[in-house]
Amino acid sequence: GQLFAESSGLDANQMCHEHKGTHSFKVCGCGVKLVAHMMTECQTYKHYDTQIGKCDCSTKACDEVELEAGYTNKFNWKAASFEISAC
Repeated sequence: GQLFAESSGLDANQMCHEHKGTHSFKVCGCGVKLVAHMMTECQTYKHYDTQIGKCDCSTKACDEVELEAGYTNKFNWKAASFEISAC
């Protein structure tokens, strides 16, 4: 994947971003989270909104998520937008 923002660049990116669509996200560090949305403009839609980022400063582990849905037959869904915010 591609790095979107890091360190002091996170402050300027705490907002909604349109996205061409991916099903894989990774957030490292504490104090920041990302919410992936299936809809554009960060609109919520049932259970197709997923938070990535633990907001737990006691761990240095990254939170890596593949967006998945389905009960019996699992499938990956692609985010059309995502929102970065402070924890």
